[in-house]
Amino acid sequence: MISSITGNSMRVIIVGLGSIGKRHVRILKSIKNTSIFYFPSNKTKIDNEFIKKYNIELIYSLDECIAKNPDFVIISNPTPFHIDFAIFFAENKIPIIIEKPLSYSLKNVNKLKKIVENNSLPFLVGFQFRHHPLYITANEIIKEGRLGEILAFNGYVGQYLPDWRPNQEYSHTTSAIKELGGGVVFDISHEIDIAVSIMGKVHEVVSVIDKISSLKIDTEDIANIILMHENGCQSNISLNYIDRNFKWISKIIGSEGTLVWDYVNGTLELQNGSGTIINWSNPEGFERDDLFRDQFHHWFAVLKGEQPPVVSIDEAIELTKVLIAIKN
Repeated sequence: MISSITGNSMRVIIVGLGSIGKRHVRILKSIKNTSIFYFPSNKTKIDNEFIKKYNIELIYSLDECIAKNPDFVIISNPTPFHIDFAIFFAENKIPIIIEKPLSYSLKNVNKLKKIVENNSLPFLVGFQFRHHPLYITANEIIKEGRLGEILAFNGYVGQYLPDWRPNQEYSHTTSAIKELGGGVVFDISHEIDIAVSIMGKVHEVVSVIDKISSLKIDTEDIANIILMHENGCQSNISLNYIDRNFKWISKIIGSEGTLVWDYVNGTLELQNGSGTIINWSNPEGFERDDLFRDQFHHWFAVLKGEQPPVVSIDEAIELTKVLIAIKN
């Protein structure tokens, strides 16, 4: 397996070819010579134009997936179906990238964890914002002690759901359908992951979630969340599908300063106790695809044993517990 990872080409199975799955294919094809095999799980509609454009081979059974001798699998189908597929590929010792979040329930997650650990299997959960240059900079600032003692986190993500994917009918997307794992809590769990990764493990959750708009969805469109962390810090996070003015703000408050990351405008601002303000910006030409490119380069290093996964299965399980507590 490692010979093809370090060589000129590789063989990859993809399960689920929605908007994120397609992004994975586009970017993977752009950075490495790759043969893509698509298993259309759950009788999903097949985009034949996309299949043809990227020279993707359709396969129709899990046994055939294994027969292709893949270097790894990308699981990017709806969240409720993640674990069953992950267990199958883990039992067959196929390395796994699984889209966020890991699952919508705790059923069989420990079984998956045991198989992954017993097989020493490379396994990565796709919280791509861990690779964002301003997230990395923010963590460096925190580790340098420039904020002093970290006290609180405030997060806000709001975007009008019909604007997310302009070329799709929003009411038919996974975001809008409860049984497919939709709703702001699981859908925008990137912000919850950012909070937990910075502030530490959570021991208690308070949340109010609801559907308050006229959107044609059967999921929640708003969530207001308080996370109480084991270290005594608190996070306050607000997520919604209803804000016509897309905003994504993450604020880290410390005893000696405050950091504000504005994802939409691509800026990071540090204000210290004396009022001095220092600014950072996204690298020139930065785009969302870069998060996935950097994730793949990290993944190749994980496959070769050069790096541990930036989001491990243990972290993903802990976050799943937090998400379930929020929903409940």
